Amino acid sequence: MAAAIVAPVLHSCKKGDEDPSFSLYSRKTRLCQDWKITKYTRTEQYNDSIVGYGFDGATFTRVTSNYFYSSPGTMRIIFSKTGSYQWDQTVSTDTSDYSYSERGMWYFSGGGKESGYKTKELVALQKTEQTESFSDGDSISTNSYEGSGDLATNVFHITKLASDGLTIDAEVETTYLTLSGSELVKIKTEIILEPK
Repeated sequence: MAAAIVAPVLHSCKKGDEDPSFSLYSRKTRLCQDWKITKYTRTEQYNDSIVGYGFDGATFTRVTSNYFYSSPGTMRIIFSKTGSYQWDQTVSTDTSDYSYSERGMWYFSGGGKESGYKTKELVALQKTEQTESFSDGDSISTNSYEGSGDLATNVFHITKLASDGLTIDAEVETTYLTLSGSELVKIKTEIILEPK
């Protein structure tokens, strides 16, 4: 009888395909920590032109049909229990350093019959502040942006949310009308994170 009562509760803890079957910690507790990004892939398609971005935990890459770029760096995301987040990344070369930081609010989403997602199966990152800094040894330039509402909101599907790992992905397809016709834009992102 106890198993019959507990089984539905245990099953309800699992939202993403790779989530643990059971956890003593809530989804918020599991998410809210300092994560290092161990894999980041992003493919951007503009009509027939494709650009690929990658990060393997130590090296950034950018690939087009006739160009390849590689440089060491770091990426991390910190989720706070107060509902804020911070995304930091750095890229270094022999002659220059680049840093990017974004801050904003995060919240779970999903649920509802029309969405096709379970409650708290999605996480939205609503960016409210962004800072970029570039240094080439002789000079430093910094650009900062702030928004009273938000600068952008990205929604990610959570395929795994465990204390020892997080996997999120997103896929967006949009058609823009231009003076010369239309432009099809497809962006696909996958991010794998581990506790820092």
